[in-house]
Amino acid sequence: MDKGAGRPRRELTGNADGEVSDRGNGRDVYPYRVEKNETYVITFIDRETRQIVGHKVSENKSAQIIQGIADSSPKAESYHSDGYAAYAETLYHGNHHAHLDKSETYTVEGVNSDLRKYIPGFARRSKCFYRRLETVIAVMAVFVRAFNKFALKKYHTRKLACHNPSCKSRLHKYKESPFALIHFLP
Repeated sequence: MDKGAGRPRRELTGNADGEVSDRGNGRDVYPYRVEKNETYVITFIDRETRQIVGHKVSENKSAQIIQGIADSSPKAESYHSDGYAAYAETLYHGNHHAHLDKSETYTVEGVNSDLRKYIPGFARRSKCFYRRLETVIAVMAVFVRAFNKFALKKYHTRKLACHNPSCKSRLHKYKESPFALIHFLP
């Protein structure tokens, strides 16, 4: 038996303003539309331990925001970033090196990949998203706390996979840790 049998067929039409008219019963449907705001997660990463030593969730990525992170983060001898102009305007405690390629920013790119992997709202905009900036800030606070514990434990327990002293390969230099990030969530 056809489920649609006996029901009048409804016809939906729409216009350029996003208004939808339902001709089946004469009512108009106005979908809730909101301008999407850009939200940025800016991170400072320790290359050796892979810990997030500074981060900020903001609606802009201005030099003032980045300066605030640099001032509140632990001091380092050198800082590496991509070619974004606001990084060049920031005053660092050590030497700053801007790279147009990923040759020296691979650690932060790896952590950004982990952010997209473990936080669903950062993975795909259409499937899962956060409605409020405060939610993103809270999610980042929980993630950074767990991720830093994980990174530090992983740093202290890592074992070399390459036992041959003449081995120069950096690929798979360390064995896989016997624990995962999930073990460090509250």
